[in-house]
Amino acid sequence: MIDGSYRIAPSQPRFVCLACEERSADFGACPGCGVERLPLADLRVREELAAAGERRLHARAGGEQRLLGVAAFLVAPPLRWSGGWLYGMLAWFAASLIFCSLSWRLVARFSRGSARHVFYLRRRDQIASRLPA
Repeated sequence: MIDGSYRIAPSQPRFVCLACEERSADFGACPGCGVERLPLADLRVREELAAAGERRLHARAGGEQRLLGVAAFLVAPPLRWSGGWLYGMLAWFAASLIFCSLSWRLVARFSRGSARHVFYLRRRDQIASRLPA
């Protein structure tokens, strides 16, 4: 009767390639990019992984803001033709800025998958931690 004790349990990843962030239980060069894997036990390696994740989050938030800003300026052009050229342009610009700011806040508050929502939660927790108990 075979009890299965000969099977090796999969080990936890202990090494990481900082170039592609592939985690592995084996040390040595990463087969995908050829960079030497570093141990996850090292605090500096974990800090670098956290910093890389934060950079990706900021880049994603910037992309979301650009997309919402472009959408705001594309929705408001009919205001350009109201009240003459100067007043129409001012109304278009003001409405676009207001819509842009409002859309940023709404996405941050209600769009759970967005990077802006992560920043909203961080800001909310930071404010809550300053309030007296």
